Amino acid sequence: IYAMTSGSTGEPKKIRIDRQHMINSAKATGTFFDLGAGSTALLCLPLGFIAGRMMLIRAMVLGWQLDSIAPNAAPEIPLHTSYDFSAMVPMQLFHSWDQLHHIKTLIVGGGEVADSLKKKIDNLDTKIYATYGMTETITHVALMPLNKAAGYTEEHNVFTALPGIHFSVDQRQCLQINAPRIS
Repeated sequence: IYAMTSGSTGEPKKIRIDRQHMINSAKATGTFFDLGAGSTALLCLPLGFIAGRMMLIRAMVLGWQLDSIAPNAAPEIPLHTSYDFSAMVPMQLFHSWDQLHHIKTLIVGGGEVADSLKKKIDNLDTKIYATYGMTETITHVALMPLNKAAGYTEEHNVFTALPGIHFSVDQRQCLQINAPRIS
């Protein structure tokens, strides 16, 4: 399977992603959040990018019921439905924070969440996490709580690696990601 990198650190590149690595990434997310067969999820990201594709892969691999809505800046979350899981970019979070009571757990990636937005979401019941990852790591490899419901405190505002992933620093003080089942 081929995907395009985002281009956030240079020209976007076409890379090959192993199907089994995508499956393993989906399983790691399911394990981290304890979401198995029968969980409900909302897809509001475009399928042309890895984040949207991985929502589809998670649903297929983990047996989730997946609803899809238009992937725009202000997603219209169905009013009479509750979801166990969803993923958004910061702009979508900004435009839908007042509708998030329909989602139990939300991951936010593709950019940093502004401090002003973190204040708006701090007391929501939805567990909201920032993701750390990239196309090459098949979306996220670590998560950090962004609000109280997810476990955010001044003392606990660091990323936690997903199952089977380890981080280290090399002699140059560069981050090394060890994710043998994912990339």
